Amino acid sequence: MKPRYIRIRIAVLSIVMLLITASLVTVSVKWVISSFELASQIQEREAQTIFEASAAELNNTFGRAPAILNKFSSNMAVGAISYTDLDKLAVLFATELRNAPFLSWVSYGTREEGSFVGATRRGDDIVINMSVPSREQGRTQEWVFEKNGEWRPIEALVPARFDPRGREWFYQGYLRPGVSWTRPYEFREGGLGVTSVKAMLGGYPPSWVGTLTADFNINSIKQRLYSISSQFAGSLLLVVRGKEDVYVSIQGDDGPFISVLKDLSADRERLEGQGEIDIPMSSDGGMDRFFYAAFPLDIIEGLNKQVGTRMLASATTLEGSTVDQQWRSIGHYQFVGKSKPLEMFEALHTDGDEDRLDAFAACLYACRQSSGEAEVMVAAFTEKFGEDKALTLHLTQIKAGHGSDVILLHKK
Repeated sequence: MKPRYIRIRIAVLSIVMLLITASLVTVSVKWVISSFELASQIQEREAQTIFEASAAELNNTFGRAPAILNKFSSNMAVGAISYTDLDKLAVLFATELRNAPFLSWVSYGTREEGSFVGATRRGDDIVINMSVPSREQGRTQEWVFEKNGEWRPIEALVPARFDPRGREWFYQGYLRPGVSWTRPYEFREGGLGVTSVKAMLGGYPPSWVGTLTADFNINSIKQRLYSISSQFAGSLLLVVRGKEDVYVSIQGDDGPFISVLKDLSADRERLEGQGEIDIPMSSDGGMDRFFYAAFPLDIIEGLNKQVGTRMLASATTLEGSTVDQQWRSIGHYQFVGKSKPLEMFEALHTDGDEDRLDAFAACLYACRQSSGEAEVMVAAFTEKFGEDKALTLHLTQIKAGHGSDVILLHKK
């Protein structure tokens, strides 16, 4: 074979190899893009599954309240149940509660005497609670409602007289037609809850004789939704009356922060955009937007764990807030699935150590500027105050060569 033919063959083979290499690169790029798209699609499907499961659970939970209250109201109105027979009402309420595992109370308060009868859930027991002026001088009495229908007396958790007429929800039942809902408030026995109320009419001509309630403990519902979310993708975020990019993430015992959450939720816009859930709130089947949303994946719970915080809120949450609570910025974070970074703030348990807060702010500023002094400043901070995981996260990103103005979170 002549040399020029060999050179031609080598040239042809080189071109073929280049084409093969280019094809492999193209396929590789497309594979990466396809993998990213597939991951995004899986995430969206997981999110949709969580939304649908949570929506179904919320419908099953909150949607039962109007049916329960309307059932009792209708039976009282036609005389099938006497609204003056408090003992019989107690049994009916306790039985109802046993069949509604995430209902905290079913109760009735009278307008004339200010009597109160209800059934509540306490651990594994159903407890009947009564405060009647003509009995025991109005003091609150309690009994465990046994499975055989017997009442076993126990010491009342809060023995003082309870007059429902001193509660806002009592009058809300009268002032608003049909079944209506209160804002979140702290229950008498503790814990944050929300109550559905309905006026009871009796006599002829019909007049307002009392108010029926069905109450929900927010923490119980949160735990149920968390269990739904964790089956698919981790944590649940509880969002309280806010825009789509307003998040509040809580861990552990939430008692000290109940008032903060209530104040933050007051008078804020209802949920808009992804994650809002329509719940039937009235007897005519009308839909209302309730103040819970299950968000896909643990967007802020993951950050909570990374930086060792207990409660985080975005800047949007705190905008215009007059809540008497001290917060500290822990920087800007780019969450997966969000179009823009969010500045996150940590709620402080106390007024905090001013020296520590000032030193943290100085270190955070140095980190965000990717200053050469950042590592030295963080080391000095750690030696004096102990490790702060938020600063460690910033410093790690600087060392990786990414800068630290915005922390990139690569996973939920």
